[in-house]
Amino acid sequence: MYNKIQKLIDAEEYEKALKWTTKLLESNNTDVQGWIFKARIYIDMEKDEEAIKSIKKCEELDSHHPFVPLLWSQLYIIKATKEQELKDNHYFEEALKYADNALAINNKYFDALITKAQLLFWIGDEKYKEIVEQCYTIDKKRTENFMKNCWIDKIPNTHPFIILNEGLRESDNLIKKGLFEEAQNKIEKLLPLNMEKKMKEVLYSMRIECLICQEKFADAERETEKLIEYSPNYPMAYFHKAVIYWKLKKDNEAMIWIDQTIQCAEKENMQHPQFYNLKAAFLKKQGDKEYGKYEQLAKEIQKKNMKMFKKLQESIEDEDVKNIFS
Repeated sequence: MYNKIQKLIDAEEYEKALKWTTKLLESNNTDVQGWIFKARIYIDMEKDEEAIKSIKKCEELDSHHPFVPLLWSQLYIIKATKEQELKDNHYFEEALKYADNALAINNKYFDALITKAQLLFWIGDEKYKEIVEQCYTIDKKRTENFMKNCWIDKIPNTHPFIILNEGLRESDNLIKKGLFEEAQNKIEKLLPLNMEKKMKEVLYSMRIECLICQEKFADAERETEKLIEYSPNYPMAYFHKAVIYWKLKKDNEAMIWIDQTIQCAEKENMQHPQFYNLKAAFLKKQGDKEYGKYEQLAKEIQKKNMKMFKKLQESIEDEDVKNIFS
């Protein structure tokens, strides 16, 4: 009966598979394999409540069966690839965690290994290649079949990285069009996503820029204080403060913050021409001839940054060529 149920699942004939599984469990309600089948069917049918009940029954019957934690992993993979709400981006992490739990029970368990490899590929972790090689060692034919028929090369559109990159692009376009409130709303939806600190700094900075452009200076200053607290070594945090005081025509305060911006930028090697251009504008307004020095610095930094950007582009293109022929 196991083979029949498996064939029905493979053929995506879930209703028939469920009937046979129910029949199997009627004769033996403690059959772990039967409950595993039932959980898998409900997962594929996206019936979360029934799937969770079945998985918990599996845990009750045999918590040391390596496929049981993998059921949770499969449930989260389905939810991760279907769920559109940004708040649920943790599904990918949960799926990986349960794959690791399965491997903690049996570190050569094929299903858990290939699941982990797929998840690592989606995350962008090169370690997936080592795991695929390990799968070939364990079962070459099964691995070849999986890589040919089941492996997904395209990262799901619901993956946080995809959502974040697309969201950043959309937010930037909205800002360029002067749609600051819409951009701010988009950024607010992105902030709950798991991301590197540098990316969150950029999002916070973009949100402050939107508030400044809307002349919501009090709100912008509050957000700037939060950004400084979150990342005291991020020069844009201080630059926003300088811009706010510049807009409010509080020149003395603005000068203090632009000096702090430049000091931070030079310490962290994150110079940007706009920092020096603003300093030049302050000095020019005050009639200080030293403004020319900062205008020249801004031009040199712009030139230097362009060279670095061009070099980075060339290195990426070279790497792409290597990948094509590797």
